[in-house]
Amino acid sequence: MANETGASALLATLLDPAFDNALKTAFVSQFRRAIEEDGVDSLHGGPSHVVCEQDLLDLLLAWGDWLIVVENKVAAGAITREQLNKYYRRLVRKSQRQEVLGVPAGQARIAVVYLTPTSGVGGTEFASLALDPARRDAKVHLAWPDLLGWLEEQETGDCKDLYASLIACGAERVRTIIASRSTPKTVDDENQRGIVALVDQVRGNINSLVGDARPLKLKVWPSPEARWLYTDLAEGDANVNLRVLAAGSDCTNAEQLDLAVELDFKVADKAPQAVKEWFARADYPAWAALLGLAMKSVEVEGKRMSFTNYRQLQGVQSEVAVTLAASFMRFVCVFEYLLSQSRSVDAQ
Repeated sequence: MANETGASALLATLLDPAFDNALKTAFVSQFRRAIEEDGVDSLHGGPSHVVCEQDLLDLLLAWGDWLIVVENKVAAGAITREQLNKYYRRLVRKSQRQEVLGVPAGQARIAVVYLTPTSGVGGTEFASLALDPARRDAKVHLAWPDLLGWLEEQETGDCKDLYASLIACGAERVRTIIASRSTPKTVDDENQRGIVALVDQVRGNINSLVGDARPLKLKVWPSPEARWLYTDLAEGDANVNLRVLAAGSDCTNAEQLDLAVELDFKVADKAPQAVKEWFARADYPAWAALLGLAMKSVEVEGKRMSFTNYRQLQGVQSEVAVTLAASFMRFVCVFEYLLSQSRSVDAQ
């Protein structure tokens, strides 16, 4: 469990009616009391349905005649303007047209729960959520420290219950995630410099092979766990996406990490002929040299001049790449499933 998705999965597990556990029951009671204070009334027991990652919603609960959206944030930098209004209006429209999680069409009341890393984060976005005055809907602002505190109150000294043990591990991971995302900006700047250094290295390698290539540019995506590096060989013609991920973020030695690099290169008809020729004939050693990585476990799939799936590139030789991997160690790898798939493929 590594990011917002993993944190949402933890919360879903705590609210899921499929589980019957003393810790879960106590947590549901605390959660119910917290949202009832902000107008989510007439709740009994626990949710009847809990769904993760549906229609872009982090978590959706059916609880009596309520549909409760939980928008989960574990980093202040992930706050998105107008996101709550968009999700709220979309669910209102959908619930009016059709049954949602067992709540009949036209009968659902909507509650939006904004779950942020601290109570001081997301206030402006929460305040901007405009509920329909003609409806009896509600909005609630909760913070992860409160939820984690509820769990701590239920912890026992020697917990032998498997469910409770797993929840405790998950809660600790969420604490780690939130702490890592609150790292001072200077650390982010150091990471950016490391990424730029790797970009410069790959750019030089590309330019030495394909003279028409433009310099690589750095594109920063909202998610800090994944950085995409790309180059435009000609406007609208082609691009290279190089995703650098660190697996095993609990390692203390950067050399223990496997870099998982997923490369997707597609050459359009208008691309320079030299570019087409190089990418058409490039083999494993050529790609490994281009990226400055050892070729062990490199897999290239060629389709329509498209090369994808660099999986589990091991034995990182570039000092810059190792430095970059170390900078990613403060994040839990959110793409661990990709590495697991790679390992199963390699083992076959």
